[in-house]
Amino acid sequence: MDEVILSDLLATPKFFAPNNTSHRVIELYGDANAKTPVVQDFNTTEKTFATLWRPGERRTANHQPLLVRLLVCNPRILDQDIWPLPMTPEALTVLLDELEIPAIFPRAICHHIPISTSFDCPRNPSRSGIILRTNLSHTWQYAAVVIYDASQNVTNAVLLGLKPPEVDEILESLSKLSPSDLACPVTLPCILIDKCLDSVVKDVETRRRNLTQICQQLSSDGFHHPEISDDQLQWERDVVDLDRAMKILTGMSDVCAGISAVCMMQYSFVEVLAGFLKGWDPEGLRPQSRRMETVLGTFRHFLRGIESKIIYSKTSVQGQIQTIYTLISQRESRSQVELAKISRRLAELTQSDSTHMRVIAGVTLVFLPATFMATFFSTTFFDFRPSEKDYVSKWIWLYCLLTICLTVAILGLWWYALRSVRRKTQVALRRRSELKEKTLRSDVDFSSGTPTGLSVAASRSHVPRPYLSGSEAEVFQKRGT
Repeated sequence: MDEVILSDLLATPKFFAPNNTSHRVIELYGDANAKTPVVQDFNTTEKTFATLWRPGERRTANHQPLLVRLLVCNPRILDQDIWPLPMTPEALTVLLDELEIPAIFPRAICHHIPISTSFDCPRNPSRSGIILRTNLSHTWQYAAVVIYDASQNVTNAVLLGLKPPEVDEILESLSKLSPSDLACPVTLPCILIDKCLDSVVKDVETRRRNLTQICQQLSSDGFHHPEISDDQLQWERDVVDLDRAMKILTGMSDVCAGISAVCMMQYSFVEVLAGFLKGWDPEGLRPQSRRMETVLGTFRHFLRGIESKIIYSKTSVQGQIQTIYTLISQRESRSQVELAKISRRLAELTQSDSTHMRVIAGVTLVFLPATFMATFFSTTFFDFRPSEKDYVSKWIWLYCLLTICLTVAILGLWWYALRSVRRKTQVALRRRSELKEKTLRSDVDFSSGTPTGLSVAASRSHVPRPYLSGSEAEVFQKRGT
């Protein structure tokens, strides 16, 4: 099954991005009496993959035995993804064949599958190894295969995905170890886990500080109690950009989920390394084995501490998101209240304008007949000029009489028109109320019937129906029902 899947993978061009220059090889030599190893760092091409891992190739340096050989293949296309593989399909085939690496290793790389497992080499029983493939992340994302050859006491490793500065950090850490520690096959994986955990701890602490800042801006930080007034607290909540805070919190929630996945995978790494270490030293008599067990135990405690921070951050993020929803609702409620106040003020102004217009209309109606009569009598069709001895025309009584009669007639017509409009409005409202009453009464009759001990008139008098002419019971009493 592996052969078929591997053949399909090798035939897929998108999984490969060959490195046209070279790959980096790091070799560390040393004996039991040396304090620090001898490091050889050089570049190689894919043509040497077939001879690089064979016994006798570069076996000693200054008459010191080889302890670790590390092939580093850097990604060439993507910064965060370690696929495509930075080599040709032919070079990958040689690498898998020489080191007896299972086909699951390139599959985990190309398909972004975090994995941690150990394996044995069928052709060489003295060889055994482990495969580690991390989650996708911005830093310390790698895929590593470590093969220990017990017959030669050599650890061969292939490392893909790390950036050049990260590889330099690995080399610096390896060069400071003693050759006895380098003889342990889990030393290199422990350094990789240590670097990854340090990066995760820094990331978690950065997220925690950002979350604390948001909590303080929302005045919901349980560990920070500033002495501020309610008005200042309300002002601080109003000036917070809730949309931006929601985006940040959503991103934090996603980051927390990613860090939880990283911690779970790193814990799996630790367990695989512990099992591999047990197979390397079943009795636990070697000092390097006891030191590595202590290191793995420290990693477990670190991971538990990180998980506790992530649990707190997840809970806090959910609480802050709920707080933001509440603040948004409060802002909307205050906006509705302000809008209601403005609408009420507009209604008052409109009513005031309506009152003023009615007053103006009434005054106009009062003076309109007198103005009309004065204009009418001043025309040339009539001659009402006073005599030479009088200052007022003797026909003044006619002007007063006609003006009064006309004013009374116009005011009467105005009052009748208003009364007619009001009566039509009341009739329309009454008809609408009666229609609602019939609908409610039919619902009562068909669903539960008339209530026990009440007549139809009494039961329908309990149906609330406010309108201009009073309650429903009063209307039925007036109508004699």
